Amino acid sequence: RTRSLCERNGGLFVKAGQFVATMAAAPKAYVRELSKLQDAAPPVPWEAVRAQLRASLGGEPEELFAELDPEPVAAASLAVVHRGVSAAT
Repeated sequence: RTRSLCERNGGLFVKAGQFVATMAAAPKAYVRELSKLQDAAPPVPWEAVRAQLRASLGGEPEELFAELDPEPVAAASLAVVHRGVSAAT
């Protein structure tokens, strides 16, 4: 249930679960379950990425990028990576 809680809340909760998984003093059952967070971070939904890009860059992603792949290249506890080419010349 603890891993599920971390996954549902994302971000810092996943990071905290990853940290607990590395603690020598943590119970083995917690380490075993929370270590699954180390390499299986779920990607952020594309609409949430688009909203963050709009808020951060002040425009529609489709106008700011000549190319932008909605499929993530990688996902981690605090970041997600997408391929893109800036529209600015």
